[in-house]
Amino acid sequence: MKAVIRTSVQHNSVVLGKSLLLWNLEALRDNGVDEVYLIGPKFEGEVTGLTIHCLKDPLLGSGGALSAVSKLIKSDFLYIPEPVYFNVDLARFARFHKDAKSWLSILAGPVIPMAGSFLLRENENNKLVGGVLPDEKAVDDMNNLASYGLYLLSPSIFYFVGKEMTFDFVKDLLMPARTDGLVSICHTSEFVRPLKEKEIIEKAISSGLAEKRNLKNKQKAIFLDRDGTVNHFGDFVVKRDMMVLEQGAAEALRLINESEYLPIVVTNQPIVARGLTTIEELEASHRRMEVLLGREGAYIQDLYYCPHEMDKSQPWNASCDCRKPKIGMLLKAQKRYNIDFEESWMIGDTTQDVQTGLNAHCRTALLLTGDPNPRKRFPEAEPDFETDYLLTAIRKILGKE
Repeated sequence: MKAVIRTSVQHNSVVLGKSLLLWNLEALRDNGVDEVYLIGPKFEGEVTGLTIHCLKDPLLGSGGALSAVSKLIKSDFLYIPEPVYFNVDLARFARFHKDAKSWLSILAGPVIPMAGSFLLRENENNKLVGGVLPDEKAVDDMNNLASYGLYLLSPSIFYFVGKEMTFDFVKDLLMPARTDGLVSICHTSEFVRPLKEKEIIEKAISSGLAEKRNLKNKQKAIFLDRDGTVNHFGDFVVKRDMMVLEQGAAEALRLINESEYLPIVVTNQPIVARGLTTIEELEASHRRMEVLLGREGAYIQDLYYCPHEMDKSQPWNASCDCRKPKIGMLLKAQKRYNIDFEESWMIGDTTQDVQTGLNAHCRTALLLTGDPNPRKRFPEAEPDFETDYLLTAIRKILGKE
C-alpha cells in the first residue's frame, strides 16, 4: 500500500521525544505501507522498510496538493492532509474500502467536543450523505460521528485534480462527491487525534491505550441497554424531545471513554413495529442522545437497535435475529470492532438484558432503578452483580468504587 502525507512545519512537533512525522512514518510501515510520498518540507532521514519520496508542495491547498502525485500513483492509496497521530489497522481500512467500491473512504468515529469537528451523516449502507464542516455550528441534530482525517482514495479521484487547481480537499472534493454515492464511511474505535491534543496523545501512548485500541487486537466492550440505563425510564421515547439522560449516565460514559472498554448501546425498540413512532423519529432521538452526552464530554462508540416486535405472525418480525435476548446486535458490533465477548459486559435494567449477555458469554450487571419489573422476563437469568444506577455499575467494573 502507498500513502501520501501533506506535511507542514507542525509535523516537526515533538511527541514523547520523537517528531510527529516520524511517528506517522513508523505507524504506516508497521501497518502494511511500504511507499510514502511526502508533499511539503523535505524529510531529512530514513525509516527502515519504507521507501520515502519527498515532493515539493504545489501550494494549491489540501486538495490541489494531490496534483503532485497524480501521475505517480496507479492504485488505492492513503491520504493524510493534516497533522494527526494515529495507531490504526490500515489493512482493515483497505479491506473496507475495497468492499465498498468507493472512490473515497473516510475513517471515522466519535469525538469530544463535537463542535468544531467535521461531523458526518451516513445512510444504511455507510455512504456519506451529508455533514457539518468544522467552521459550521449546526450540531444539534447530528450523530457523534466525525472524520478522523485519514482517507483512502481510488486513483479515479485524480479525474478531479487539475495541474493548477487550488481547492480544499474536504469542501471542494469530498463533500461534492457524496451526491454521487462515491464516499463511504469506515467506523473505527482506534486512537486517532489531531496534534492540538498533544497531552492526550502522549498519555495514550505512555499508557499503552493507543496500541491496545488498534483493531488488530481484540477489544473489550460494555454493551448498554438504552431505556432505564442511558436515558431515563418512563414513557416511550417516541419523539426526539422526549430523550432525557439518566442520572449519572454522562459521567459513567466518561469513565468508560477513558478506559479500555468501548461503550456500545444495544436496544429493543418495538415501538416502531407497533406504529408508535417511525424509524426516522427513532434515529432522531438517538442523535439527540449523542448530542446531550457530547455536551457533557461523553460519547457512545456505536448504537444498534431492533425495531421488531415479538409478534411473529408478521414476516418482518418473524425474520428478526436482533431482538434481545438474541445477540444479533452484539454480533454486528463484534464484527465491526473485533470484540472479545468473554472480556466484555452487558448492562441493563431487566433480566432480558442479563440473558442477552449470558447468551453472548459476557459478564452482566442488572440495574434496579429503571424498569419497575426487572425480572418479568427470563427471571432465572442471574447477573454477576446488581446495583442502582449505571454510574455505580461502571465504577465497580473499573475498580473505581
